[in-house]
Amino acid sequence: MATFDIVTAAGNGYTKVWEERHYLIGLALVPIIIKFACFVTMISMDVDDNHLRAALIMLPAYFAEGWMLAHWVRLITLGQRWPFRPTGDDDKDMAALNDRARGVLSGMIIFVLIQMIITALWAWVTTLPVDEEALKAPTMEMRLMSVAVFVFMLWGFRFLWFFIPAAANYSIKEFMKDIGHPKLSLYMIAVWLVCVVPGFALMMGFTLPLLLSEGEDIPTAVQFGSAGVHVVLEAVINLLATAGIAYGLKDMYSSRNGKTS
Repeated sequence: MATFDIVTAAGNGYTKVWEERHYLIGLALVPIIIKFACFVTMISMDVDDNHLRAALIMLPAYFAEGWMLAHWVRLITLGQRWPFRPTGDDDKDMAALNDRARGVLSGMIIFVLIQMIITALWAWVTTLPVDEEALKAPTMEMRLMSVAVFVFMLWGFRFLWFFIPAAANYSIKEFMKDIGHPKLSLYMIAVWLVCVVPGFALMMGFTLPLLLSEGEDIPTAVQFGSAGVHVVLEAVINLLATAGIAYGLKDMYSSRNGKTS
C-alpha cells in the first residue's frame, strides 16, 4: 500500500501556508467576506437549529471556499497561481485556461457536494429521537451502533478529500484505486489533526470567552464579532489541512512512481 510521511506532509503544509501568506490573503479575501456575510444572515434570521436552512444560506460561502481551495491545490500540485497570467501564445493560453477551469470547477463542485452531504447527515442525526434513560444505561445494540458509526467515520474520512484530485485534474476513478486501503484514512486523519488542532484551539480560545462572558443573552455585535474571528480562523485551518493532505497525496504518488517530491 502506498503511504506517506505524516510529519513531513503536515510540516510542508505549515511551511507552504507561511511562505504563501501574502498570496493567500488575496486569494482568501473574497471567500472570507462572502462567508462572513452568510454567517451574519444566519444570525439575523436565527436559523442555527435548522441545519438544512442554514446550509442553503451558507451555499454561496461553500462555492467561494471551494473555489479558493481548488486554486490552492493547483498551486501546491501544479505550481499554478491565481490569477492566470497569459503568455501571449493564444493557443497555449486557451488550452491552459481550459485545463485550469476544468480543475477549479470540478474541485469547487465536489467540495460543495461534500459540504452539503455532511450537513444533511448532521441534520439527520440531530433529529433522531433521544431516549435519556437509554443514554444513562446504553444497551448492547447502542454500543455496537456507536462502534459501527465510529468505524464508518474512520473509513469514510478519505472521501472528504475528493476535491483535491479533482482540482488537480487527476482521475477520480484512479484516486479511488489509490485510496483503496482503509489504512490510508488513518494517515489522512493524523495529518488533518496535526493541521487542525492548533487552529481549533486558537479559535475556541478567541470565541468561547467572548460568548460565555455575555451569558445567555448575547448582543448581536458580539455574535458578529465572534463570527468574524471564526470565519478567518476557519479559513486558515482549511488552508492548512488542505495543504497537508495535498502534500501527503503528492508524496504518495511521487514515491509510487519512483520520483522525489
